[in-house]
Amino acid sequence: MKKSMKILLITVIFIFCFAIPGLAENKAGVFGFYGSVPNEFCLTATNKLSSILLDLGCFELVERGEIERLLQRQHLQDTGLIDEAVQVGKILSIQLGFIGSIDHLFSYWDGKAQRYRAEAGITLKVINIETEQVLHIIVGTGYSSSENKEKSLYQALEACFSGEFVLKLKDIFSLNGIIIKVDGDNLYFFNGKDRGVKQGQRFKVFRAEVENFEEMKITTAFKEEIAQVEVTEVTEGMSKAKILWNSQPVLLGDTVEEIVSPDKKLVNLGVAVTNKYVLEKSEKNGKVKFPLHLTGRYGKELPFKNYNYFDLSLFKGSNVTILGFGVERGLEYPFIKGLLYGTCFGGGGISLGFQEITSGTASCLGYYIKIGCGGKYYVKYDSGPRINLNIFAEYGPQIGSKWKTSDGTITSAPVQKLDLTGFGLELGVSFPF
Repeated sequence: MKKSMKILLITVIFIFCFAIPGLAENKAGVFGFYGSVPNEFCLTATNKLSSILLDLGCFELVERGEIERLLQRQHLQDTGLIDEAVQVGKILSIQLGFIGSIDHLFSYWDGKAQRYRAEAGITLKVINIETEQVLHIIVGTGYSSSENKEKSLYQALEACFSGEFVLKLKDIFSLNGIIIKVDGDNLYFFNGKDRGVKQGQRFKVFRAEVENFEEMKITTAFKEEIAQVEVTEVTEGMSKAKILWNSQPVLLGDTVEEIVSPDKKLVNLGVAVTNKYVLEKSEKNGKVKFPLHLTGRYGKELPFKNYNYFDLSLFKGSNVTILGFGVERGLEYPFIKGLLYGTCFGGGGISLGFQEITSGTASCLGYYIKIGCGGKYYVKYDSGPRINLNIFAEYGPQIGSKWKTSDGTITSAPVQKLDLTGFGLELGVSFPF
C-alpha cells in the first residue's frame, strides 16, 4: 500500500513539475534583432516576431517600451550581447528572452527578369533568463523579388518568418495540460483560451510510467502515448475534447500535449479491377478490351477525418493509352476509432487518350466524374501506412471516333469509341511523411 502511494505521489510530482511546465504562463520579452543593417529592418523583424509570439498565446509579453528603456541604459542596442539582455530580463522578472540577429540581407538586379532579387537570413536565440542559458536556436531564410529594391529587401526579411519558422516555434512551445475529468468519449483538461487553445486543435494523451531503480536510488518517469483527442469547446481556463482513439482507458491525471502539425502529407498507390472498357474496331464486331487501371495520388490528410488528393491515373489497353488528371476529396467515419474507418469520396478531372496510327500519333480529350465509398485501415494509428479498399462509379470519359493527329488533322482512329464509364474495385496503400 505504501509503495503504491509512493508511486502515485511521484507520478503527481512528475506531472506538475515536468509534464506541464507551461501550466503557469511564462513572462517573455523580445529584446530585438541586431545586425549590420539599417535600424528599420531590425525594427521590422522585432515587430514580426512579437506578432507571432502573441498569436501563439503561450506567453505574457512584456511591453516593448519597458524593455527599450532599460536596453538603452545597458547599451544593448549597440552591442547585442546576451548578458545585458539577462540583466534587463531579471529586472523585469522575465523568464524567457528572445534575441535575434539579421545575419545577411542583400539584393541584386536580375537583368533577364527585370526585377530585384533579395535574400535574407536570421538567427533567433531563446534564453532562459534565470539560468542565463540559450535554450533554443532557430534559423530562418527568406527570398523575394520585386521591381522595387527596398520592397524586395523587406519581403525577403518577412519571408524568414514563414510557416516553417512558426512551426519550429510551436514545436518548442507546444501547449499542454492535465486531464481533470473523463466522461465517456469526452475529457476535460486545464488550459483554455488564456493559453491559446482553439477549437479543432489536436492533442496527444500521455501517461507517466514511473520506474524505481532502488539499487541506484533513482526514481524516474517515462511518457507513453495512449490516445489522441480533438478540442470541441474552449473556455478561459479549460478545454473539452473528444477522444479520437485510445489504446488504453484515459484516466484522471494523464497529460495532454499539442500536436503542432496534425495534417499529414500522403503518397497513395492504387490498382483497380473495373468494367471500364475500350471498344476496338474489327471487320465484323467491336471487341471489348479491359484495360489495366493504375492510380498514383499525392495530397494531404487530417487523420480520422478527411483527405484531399491530386490524382494521376493510367488506363492501358492493347493499342491505346489513357492518362487521367484530377482531384479527389474524401470524408471518414469511424468504425473502430483510430484503426478502421468508412470513407465516402468524390472527384473529377480530364483524360487524355493516345494511340499510334499509320500517319503518326492521334489524341483525344474527355472528362470524368467519380464517386465512391469504402474502408480505410490505419496501421499503428496515424503513424503507419493506411490500407484502403474502395468501390467506385465513374462517368466518362466518353470519346467518339474523331481523333486529332500530331499534325492537327482530324482522323478516324482504330479505336472507334472510348467509354470508361463503369464501376470498379480498388485496393490502395498510402504512406504518410
